[in-house]
Amino acid sequence: MRIHHIGYVVKDIGRYSQSMPGLSLVKQVEDPVQRATLALYAAGTGCQIELIQPQDAQAYTWGHLQRAGEGMHHVCYEGLDAPAVDRMIAAHRMLKVLGPVHAVLFDRPVVFAVTRSRAILEFLL
Repeated sequence: MRIHHIGYVVKDIGRYSQSMPGLSLVKQVEDPVQRATLALYAAGTGCQIELIQPQDAQAYTWGHLQRAGEGMHHVCYEGLDAPAVDRMIAAHRMLKVLGPVHAVLFDRPVVFAVTRSRAILEFLL
């Protein structure tokens, strides 16, 4: 298992991406399920950065943006299959909140969970 990306909720992808040095756009999509514009950036040779710009109050991340403002939203891991993710969620007493659901940006299913300390984790299957 490794970190695939760190996700940030932002008001404006273009403006926010310009404030983070060293990013190189990999892909940008409109996600009708999440009701958000999503952009994936390479950040050097390591982890990638996902910027999430919710479109309206029906977006999954709208409430987070309103409550917490712009900034880090989740950490995404890859390298586990669905049963292993379920075992990890149970073993760490996390709450599975969504998924598996198709992620348009990655064209793969993902699962979201919340840790006991309220950190949001995404698992790319």
